[in-house]
Formats: sequence, C-alpha cells, structure tokens
Amino acid sequence: MKTSAKALSLFIIFGSLLAGLSGCTLKLAEDYDAQTSGSIIKVAKTTDAFLLNMLVSSSATDGTRTFENYAGGYAAVENELISLGLQNQVRPLHDYTFQITEITLELWLDFAGKHKQNDTMSDLLIDEMRVSMQDAFRAMLIADEGAEYLNLD
Repeated sequence: MKTSAKALSLFIIFGSLLAGLSGCTLKLAEDYDAQTSGSIIKVAKTTDAFLLNMLVSSSATDGTRTFENYAGGYAAVENELISLGLQNQVRPLHDYTFQITEITLELWLDFAGKHKQNDTMSDLLIDEMRVSMQDAFRAMLIADEGAEYLNLD
C-alpha cells in the first residue's frame, strides 16, 4: 500500500512537471518587430546625413558653420530620437534598447550644446560625432534585433 501511494505521488509530480514543461513557453523578449529596426536605421541615416552635410557643405573657418544654420537639423534629429525612445519605452522587455536610445539622445544634445556654445564645430569633432552616433545606433540595433534570438517558443 505504501509503495503504490509513493508511486502515485511520483507519477503525479512527474506528470505535472512534464505537463508544465511541455505546455509553457519561456519568453525573454516579445516577438521581433522589423519595423522598429527599420525606424532605428531611418534615424541613423537622418543623423549621419545631417552631420555629413555639415561637414561637406560648410567650414569652421569661413563662418558658414554657425549653430543658427543647423538649429533646425538638430531639432529634427532630436525629435526623431525622442520618438524612437517612446517606441522602445512602451515595448515590454526592451529596457536595454530604451536605455541606449536615452544615452544617444543625451549624446546628441551634448553635441548640439557644444555647437551652440562655440557657434562653430571643427571637422574633427563632426567626424568623432559621426563615429559615436554610428556606434550608438549599432548598439540599438543589436539590442533590438537580439530580441529575435531570445525568443524560446
């Protein structure tokens, strides 16, 4: 009698464990959303185009690189980064992508602030900013697209 009760208990435990493992999925991130990665790439292209345009169409020495000439472009990129942050903030389990977006926005605002303060920007600083922004967008894409590989359905 004791043996059959023990066997029944083991059977119930084993059955529950088996049912739990086969019926449940572990989800570390929501389904991959290619649209968000597309948005990241779009903002990255807009940002790089803005910086490249500043680099090739103006000069720090002839007065054409004043902040006023580029204020609208700074505002447009800031707006895109805020929008990207909102997209990532409302997506569950995408905290890293949101944090990287916030860091990228801070980096952008710091760069714009330096330009406004100095009213010019050297070629070297623009090149450094292009590399920094490319690194930030790459990190965003890795964090966002990595979610596709974390799904354990």
